[in-house]
Amino acid sequence: MPLPAAGLAFVPSADIEDLLGDFLARKADIREVSLRGVHDKPALLRRLRQTLGFPAGIGHNWDSLADALTDLPWRQTPNAAGLLLFRHCRSLQQTAAEDFRTFIEILEDSLDFWRSQGLDLHIVLEGSRTVATR
Repeated sequence: MPLPAAGLAFVPSADIEDLLGDFLARKADIREVSLRGVHDKPALLRRLRQTLGFPAGIGHNWDSLADALTDLPWRQTPNAAGLLLFRHCRSLQQTAAEDFRTFIEILEDSLDFWRSQGLDLHIVLEGSRTVATR
């Protein structure tokens, strides 16, 4: 599978392992966040704080999350390509669609910042931008 351009992409579940293999081959700095069991904004923010290792007091609201994502203390290799992979997004998309849209906007804004800094950052969400409702 060809790598998506630096930016935000939705990738079907069936293609995630190939995508990860491609990033591993590039020696990319990869961080994976599972959103399994995340159904609302508080759970999302808590999961991001825990998984990405934000300092205490950071990432407790949307503004704080936006700030934390432009700091990215988890970046180990600043000159390598970076992949921030969000798995199991469907549940959050279905149960908190507005929060999910806000989350995507924050991710896109953080990408704009990192592009201005010359960072090759990819944000991949497992699934599709739209989710069929039941």
